Amino acid sequence: MTQRVDDLNAERIRLHGLQQLKLADLQSLRRRIASLDEDLQKNLDVQRLQRYSGVTAALTPDRCPTCEQALADTLLAQEALSVIMPVSDNIEYIRSQKKMFEDILVREERDENDRREQLSAVGRQLSDHYTQIRLLRSELVAPGTNPSAAVIEERIRAEARLRDLEALQAVFDDALDRFRGLQEAYTELLREQAEIPKEKLSPLDKDKLGRLTRLVQGRAADFGFSTFSPSELSISEDSYRPEKEGFEIGFETSASDAIRLKWAYQMGLLELSSEQTTNHPGLLVFDEPRQQSSSRPSFKNLLGRAAGAKERGQQVIFSTSEDIEILRPITAGIDCNEVIFPGYILQKID
Repeated sequence: MTQRVDDLNAERIRLHGLQQLKLADLQSLRRRIASLDEDLQKNLDVQRLQRYSGVTAALTPDRCPTCEQALADTLLAQEALSVIMPVSDNIEYIRSQKKMFEDILVREERDENDRREQLSAVGRQLSDHYTQIRLLRSELVAPGTNPSAAVIEERIRAEARLRDLEALQAVFDDALDRFRGLQEAYTELLREQAEIPKEKLSPLDKDKLGRLTRLVQGRAADFGFSTFSPSELSISEDSYRPEKEGFEIGFETSASDAIRLKWAYQMGLLELSSEQTTNHPGLLVFDEPRQQSSSRPSFKNLLGRAAGAKERGQQVIFSTSEDIEILRPITAGIDCNEVIFPGYILQKID
């Protein structure tokens, strides 16, 4: 027992001495890093001054702006050096040095934490051994009929250790239960991930997109779209908007063709909803559709195409201030419901 105590004391002394040396090294490292921070800031200030001097005629990088004395590109004494490192290289060098010492400091601090834990463990072992030695000494002078205090102490210590192990086992079992729950959740996520299609669109979605493309191309041709061939129109798989050769159609079309393309797109979506399952409400509202002075034949074709929605159980509403004499010949040949408001629709309430 005493030999074990001597060994533990020797280990504690060794660790304590090593700790004192390493603490001095840590302080030296921190001072070195602080000095490098100061040097780095000075060089950055010089670099910033040089950068400003590059755009200001009054400042030059090799001359003092106050006394006009010649300056070398360094922070050291001007008469001490003939060949010097440029400030930019000096900054990179200081940064690399600072990074190296910071890495060493992190490693040394981690080792210091380990030494503290070792010292604490040795201290606990010494305390236990000293307690046992005192008990044994007291038993040597106690009457032989007294119960052994060392045995009692050892039993109490064993029971306490057993309770600690049981508590640790309970924590371990709880952790295993949590891991089982995480494993089940992870397995479910993997299964759901495997069910996600590898492509952005399913075959059904591609069929819908292809059908919408053909509908838009056909309606654009019906409405007189002429900036380029309607057969060159396509629908983007990302935005679901009309495009040409992978680019969204913008200012390259005329104002009237832009309106015709909007008609074609809206009518295409409406007609697609009657053929396949979509989220379209089956209702389409046009407010002043004949913008940008669209041609009368195009407008007539739009109204005629929209009239077919009635047979599909859909509804298309037009609101327009077009001259009634122009509308009459168009609406006379299609199945539609006319609601005419004489004068202004919004009027002052008396």
